[in-house]
Amino acid sequence: MITFQEETLSQSLIEEGEDILKLHSEELSEFSFKLNPDWKVYQQLEDMNTLHIVTARDDDKLIGYYVSIIYTHQHYMGTVVAENDLHYLLPEYRKGWLGYKFLKQVIQFLKERNVDVITHSMTVRHSYLPIVERLGFRLVEYKLIMEV
Repeated sequence: MITFQEETLSQSLIEEGEDILKLHSEELSEFSFKLNPDWKVYQQLEDMNTLHIVTARDDDKLIGYYVSIIYTHQHYMGTVVAENDLHYLLPEYRKGWLGYKFLKQVIQFLKERNVDVITHSMTVRHSYLPIVERLGFRLVEYKLIMEV
């Protein structure tokens, strides 16, 4: 049975995330460097109550994660933002409505944390813009990246 739940860093990515993070990096990396999280920084964010993790599980197996960093925006004082940091769902689970349901649950959890704005990033190569627009997201800017 597929479930979505909020988890801590140690419950999800540190304990059992190595394999899924490797797949994530191999599939989506646009650069020569690979995904290599600094767990100490993530732990500090969690200790400050600014790290938010939602996992997707098939029974006990980790099949996806959505990591956000929650903060008060420096440009819009008093506006609480959840900025998407990492998200991934194993390819074999991207069929049907599962990805949509996962994102919908993430949004619900973030609303419960009194977030005002959610930002969501995705690679151009693996865009699913129609799905996130259906959930209420709007494309408002482009983010250009250059490896130097």
